Amino acid sequence: MWCIQSALKKALSLAILVTISGCYTTTVKYPNICAGDEACLRNLNAQTLAQLGHVEAATALVCEDTRVADLLRYQCIRTDELN
Repeated sequence: MWCIQSALKKALSLAILVTISGCYTTTVKYPNICAGDEACLRNLNAQTLAQLGHVEAATALVCEDTRVADLLRYQCIRTDELN
C-alpha cells in the first residue's frame, strides 16, 4: 500500500510540474537584421505582408524600388504616373 501511495505522489508531483512549466512563456528577441538598411527593411516588411495574405500591399511596397518596378511593369502602379 505504501508503495502505491508513493508512486501516486510522484505521479501527482510530475503532473503539477508539467502543468506549471507549461504556463511560462519564453520571449526570444532577435537583433534587427536590417540595421538601418532601408531596402532590407522594405523587403522584410513586404515578405511579412505577403505571408499575412496581403500580396498586393507587398507588391506595392517592393515596387518602391525602381529596379523592381521596371521588372514588374504591369504589376506596379507608379505614383509618378498617377499625377
